[in-house]
Amino acid sequence: MNMQRTWMRRLMAVVAGAGLVAVMGLAAPQNVKKREKRQKDRIEKGVQEGSLTKKEGAKLAVQEKVLHEKIQQDRADGKGLTKAERAKIKKRQDNLSEKIYEQKRDAQTQKK
Repeated sequence: MNMQRTWMRRLMAVVAGAGLVAVMGLAAPQNVKKREKRQKDRIEKGVQEGSLTKKEGAKLAVQEKVLHEKIQQDRADGKGLTKAERAKIKKRQDNLSEKIYEQKRDAQTQKK
């Protein structure tokens, strides 16, 4: 009886783990999209508030657009994003996020 309970617990843990992996796989593309939107919003807000010059904002927007096009290209094969593609996208999004942060905090501001 005790061995049967142990076996059932292990089976339930495996099923729960598989379900979690499936949910995470479905959520990953949404995370990419949400982050992409947040970064666009950060750029726009920086230009509006004056912490980014129009030139800085335009340059960052172009970099974001290039990244967006790369994401669309990776998705175009119909299989969604592979784990390797998601990792590369995350790294590029991290780099862009760091650039946004640095540009918003440098000494350059819009002239009023």
